[in-house]
Amino acid sequence: MDILSGINMEIYAGQCYGIIGENSAGKSTIVQAILGLIHLDRGDVSVLGFDMKRYAHMGRAHIGVVPQDDCLDGNMTILENLKVYGKLCGIGHERASQTASKALEEMKLERYSCVKSRETSGGVRRLAMIARAFMTSPRLIILDEASSGLDANKRAMLIHRVKSAVSQGCAVLMVSHLGDDLEMASTKVGILRGGLIKREYETRALLLRISGMSVYECKSGPSVRASQILDSIGIKYAETGDGVSFIRESRDRELERILMHGGIEYTTRAVGINDVSRHFTYLLDSGIIR
Repeated sequence: MDILSGINMEIYAGQCYGIIGENSAGKSTIVQAILGLIHLDRGDVSVLGFDMKRYAHMGRAHIGVVPQDDCLDGNMTILENLKVYGKLCGIGHERASQTASKALEEMKLERYSCVKSRETSGGVRRLAMIARAFMTSPRLIILDEASSGLDANKRAMLIHRVKSAVSQGCAVLMVSHLGDDLEMASTKVGILRGGLIKREYETRALLLRISGMSVYECKSGPSVRASQILDSIGIKYAETGDGVSFIRESRDRELERILMHGGIEYTTRAVGINDVSRHFTYLLDSGIIR
């Protein structure tokens, strides 16, 4: 079975490209393919002109990566981790020391410089990996769930760092299950479903198109499932862990009355960019997005 099929995407200098997709859609596989870490049965990946099938080591020299998993050396201090990385990137001992210190300062990690990685919190290690990815001023930065484990303030620091890099001509690929991150940082998004990029949109245009719409999230009642009521009135929905969710172009008071009468608990909120992936078929069939 193909994990990715028919992917055709380009990321340009000065652009932050966000990938939206449900779990198991193939987001992390795309990252691995770009880095040349997996064998491709067909197709090609080129990074800055380097064929990643043949010259992956040369392409990776221009890429900064924040992977999903913690990959710092727990026996080294935070500063040592970054200095070693800098030297491996070929920037020399003295410059690596200076660049590492500056990178930690930008992420407000100076007080952890001499603390061993294993003795710090997950949030500190995540920030250190972010600092490391940016420290050599790579031409492409890949962020695979980089904000995982970060509080709101630290996420804001990451977004600021991404925007700064993009303004300086860096290309950024951002994979995140947090729609807020993509809404604030990305300039373009791709909808990934079933291993295929279904559509691409300029982020601002997409947000403008879905503004004012509402997501209903319903929990099933003790005797009646929310899906049964929605099926009976012809409303398309997506299954969630303990109920369903669906989108309406505005608050639907009559529908709310039906749900309440059926004993269905529900909440409403504004549609976010992640909802576009979950309810993509409905939005497309309804002509809300094209």
